[in-house]
Amino acid sequence: MIGGIPFEVPAQYAAALSNGDIVRAGALLKDTGSGRIVAHLQETGLAQQLLSSATNSPFSPLQALYTPSSVLSNVQLVQIKSMVEGLQVLQFANIGATLAGIGVSAIGFALMNQKLKTIESQLSTFELRVEDLFKEIKERDLRSHYARIYGLFQQADQAHTLTHCAAEWQRIAGALAEESSFFHYEITFLLQQEEFDYDLFSALTRSYAMCNAGRIECLILARELPAARRVSRDAAHDYNTLFDNVTPIELARRSAELLERRDRPYDHLLRNELPKMRTLVSGVRDAQDAAHSKPYLLDTLIENKIDGYEYMLAIREERERPILLLKAS
Repeated sequence: MIGGIPFEVPAQYAAALSNGDIVRAGALLKDTGSGRIVAHLQETGLAQQLLSSATNSPFSPLQALYTPSSVLSNVQLVQIKSMVEGLQVLQFANIGATLAGIGVSAIGFALMNQKLKTIESQLSTFELRVEDLFKEIKERDLRSHYARIYGLFQQADQAHTLTHCAAEWQRIAGALAEESSFFHYEITFLLQQEEFDYDLFSALTRSYAMCNAGRIECLILARELPAARRVSRDAAHDYNTLFDNVTPIELARRSAELLERRDRPYDHLLRNELPKMRTLVSGVRDAQDAAHSKPYLLDTLIENKIDGYEYMLAIREERERPILLLKAS
């Protein structure tokens, strides 16, 4: 129990997951026999801090997180190892689900801005490709959208100091809906092209996911749980609209066409690109599943009369465990 909220830890379900008595479906643990929801997976603020330190890709295999680095402290390495082991117990193959958020996002608005700055700086490293292949995106001036989102997240981070903070979080959620829509249609445009740019896709999808996560986080902080549930349902539907038809072989083919050079045959490029695209699509599928299970978590918060603001504080301030389980009613 943390602050009166019935949290548990993944290790308590390791044996049942191993023998098949319990299965994971998205961010849910379900009893195999009855289909009853047993618990909801929930990331903590610690999880997002570790992911930010370890990798900038939402589609990496779990092992990619645990790479010793001079940037990371020994404590962080131990925490990352614990998180990787926990996700493996829960039968995640990669970190794609974090794109949608395991449970509701606990990232916090200051950390969202740090992530956005990283994404924006990465966009500049493939500026020529953007200019050649995605002129419509450049014309719309991505930087102006990032500037607006920075401002919104900064306002969201400061809103708790206001007398009427709930109204401010609701306003920001509405503004983030507009930015989410922008990235949704840019991803749609990208996926309709004959050539596929992995780096641009990764940047746009992470930006899109953060806008949606910010919307839901604002509404939960404003104690507007039914509205947060509706947004999470709509976001899950939009993930399917965007990604249902994405396949590894098709993306590898388009990527090979983008990278094709005279000194490297197309077939060679295709073989090289296919493993990366398989990992990407696997991560996207995990993200879709996690998005579809998020409304059930919000159902549990509503049914158990758990205060949204207090729930967000509890998971943001957790410093020992990257992943918790909210026991289902």
